[in-house]
Amino acid sequence: MADTSTEIARRPGRPGQHRRPGFNESENIEALGGSIAEAMKGFRYELVLVDDGSDADTLATIERLVAADDRIRGISFARNFGHQCALAAGLRYASGQVVIMMDGDMRRRPCDAQPAARGASRPGPS
Repeated sequence: MADTSTEIARRPGRPGQHRRPGFNESENIEALGGSIAEAMKGFRYELVLVDDGSDADTLATIERLVAADDRIRGISFARNFGHQCALAAGLRYASGQVVIMMDGDMRRRPCDAQPAARGASRPGPS
């Protein structure tokens, strides 16, 4: 599996674009939280948001969401440790039986998590 912590997108006439999922994503975090809440209606869930040392107001946004919804937990790194460390922290602090990993860039839609959530809510084979 390729490391997706850094992606370079080159388009004709445009400079390279550097992205770090989950880093400086304050604009997306609030939308992501709302989209996940909508997609997970009818399911019990926990949302763990990881601030990977962002210099934007990502932490303030996460703190606001945590205060407003007891299903949301936040983790904040003192500096940027990278995508894989952020994923590992999310896994370490998640308490559910099924964990669905998503980046903060909203490239994958939260509704895409519903099949995994439905599968987790069904009893397994005996």
